[in-house]
Amino acid sequence: SFNDCISSENAAPSETARLTSQIWQREQGLPQNSVRALAQTRDGYIWIGNDDGLARFDGVRFVPFGMRDGLPGGPVSKLFGDSRGALWIGTIGAGLTCHDAGRFTTYTIRDGLPSDTITALAEDSDGRLWIGTEAGLAIWENGHFNSLAAAGQFRGKAIRSLFKDQRGTIWLGARDAGIFHFLGGKFFPVTDPSVEELLKDPHCVLVDQSLRIWISAGDDFVLCHEGDQWRHYRIPRHLARPYVNTLVEEPDGTVWAGSVSEGLFQFKN
Repeated sequence: SFNDCISSENAAPSETARLTSQIWQREQGLPQNSVRALAQTRDGYIWIGNDDGLARFDGVRFVPFGMRDGLPGGPVSKLFGDSRGALWIGTIGAGLTCHDAGRFTTYTIRDGLPSDTITALAEDSDGRLWIGTEAGLAIWENGHFNSLAAAGQFRGKAIRSLFKDQRGTIWLGARDAGIFHFLGGKFFPVTDPSVEELLKDPHCVLVDQSLRIWISAGDDFVLCHEGDQWRHYRIPRHLARPYVNTLVEEPDGTVWAGSVSEGLFQFKN
């Protein structure tokens, strides 16, 4: 897990010295050097999504899966391991696939998805799977897709981000709509006139251990909301849209931001 790679401040020197890094490419068995998504399931396997399908990694060997195994065609865009041990595989244009008990099952618009392009996945405290698509939101519950009455405002809109915070609150970012949190069956928007236009173009959201809200928005901004204050961090840009498309927090509170064209940024202290 990610925490295993982070050295504790109290770790003995010998423990810190044992931390290493390793790179796997085609020469080491990785099916493709292009990696679009990563997830770990409860059984410990690491799953890698790429342009042609999926690979499973046990720390030594990669096992590829594709159309012959029951996966649909198309690049894998999102991977999510749920609390029951199933792996959910979101694709670009080929729907959502569940891998459970060794079997792949694919769901598409015909089964109730708003779109066959999956953009975000998350699980709430009730064990429901939230599925963001290019055309709205769906919920997987008790073996079928449901729609939330409150989610009608996102119909036809791209859901760019889903995140469950430490209190169990689900946060959602939607193109041309903004950032919302779901509470008591309703969506409440994050609003502030000073950042209103940026919030309409969100890419990802993170709520950290201190309950600060981090939002990647617009072409090159990372916003941080703490109390009643907004901090604006601008990503250096050499290409047209270097926006941040992933945010993650370390156990020590450091926030990392991965951009689409300008590399990796660290927000510390």
